[in-house]
Amino acid sequence: MKQTILLLGGFGFLGTNLIKWIDAHAADRYDIIVFDRFPAHLGGVQFQSVSKVYSGDFSDRHLVESVFAENRIDLVVHSLSVSIPSSSVDNEFDLKFNVLPTIGLLDTMKRAGIRDIVFISSGGAVYGDEYVHPEGHAEDDVLYPRSAYGISKMTIEKYLHLYNLLYGFNPLIIRLSNPYGPYHYSRKQGIVNIALEKALDGEVFGVWGSGEGCKDYIYVDDFCRVLMTLVGKGLDGHRVVNVGSGELLSVNRILETVRDTVAADFSWTHHASNALDVQSFRLNLAQLYGLVPDFTPTPFSVGLQKTLDWYREKP
Repeated sequence: MKQTILLLGGFGFLGTNLIKWIDAHAADRYDIIVFDRFPAHLGGVQFQSVSKVYSGDFSDRHLVESVFAENRIDLVVHSLSVSIPSSSVDNEFDLKFNVLPTIGLLDTMKRAGIRDIVFISSGGAVYGDEYVHPEGHAEDDVLYPRSAYGISKMTIEKYLHLYNLLYGFNPLIIRLSNPYGPYHYSRKQGIVNIALEKALDGEVFGVWGSGEGCKDYIYVDDFCRVLMTLVGKGLDGHRVVNVGSGELLSVNRILETVRDTVAADFSWTHHASNALDVQSFRLNLAQLYGLVPDFTPTPFSVGLQKTLDWYREKP
């Protein structure tokens, strides 16, 4: 019998790639219900595994409750956020539209008897860059978020731990590094994809700060495989897992690679750094490799070419 996954933010970048991964590798095992603010995919992408779509505001508790009342749900995957780090300046907004609706979701799950949930957190925003171990941030490190976005992610993580203690929830928290790849449509977040688009369109890219800070970047298909491998093992108790590639790149290095790959006249300018942005981070991936020992991340050069191919082939 197929498991039913409620995918919050199913038509976003991560959600779209996750569904396409399931379509290709596990369509016989999973049935997906999408919850998104849009009634259909803005890019016109078609899916095999999606059986139903609910569109509306995540903060509409009655709508969320109706999803659970009308369906048998085995697992919730929460990949929805209404803000991004660089523009997360309204603290009340993040609480009102990210944290509080998630608490409402958890209460609805509790009443429905559903305890399994995956939450896509942030490997950069929750750790901050106050202190970095040589081997990278580990899952048990103290968290120093420097934006309302990071604080909201951390707060949701803490509530998931609380619901594990009080109600036996089985949360899998993924602290994800910077994903890139196909089915990306945002012009506000995702440096690799935005750089590719600007290079293809002959536009100048704006860099916040010196561009020398190094971060982890992961090809989105690798994230999907890791997530569904962990889901396939079954959720049991409370677990936090860093997910990244281990390949650290500076913004300048990314832009130089895009220039060399796409357009020799691609250029960029530097602006004052954004105080909300984590400049550098490294993730300790020891736990990831312990859980998925055969994980082999896609090299950046390969992932970049695959992403470029998608841009050139899409309608």
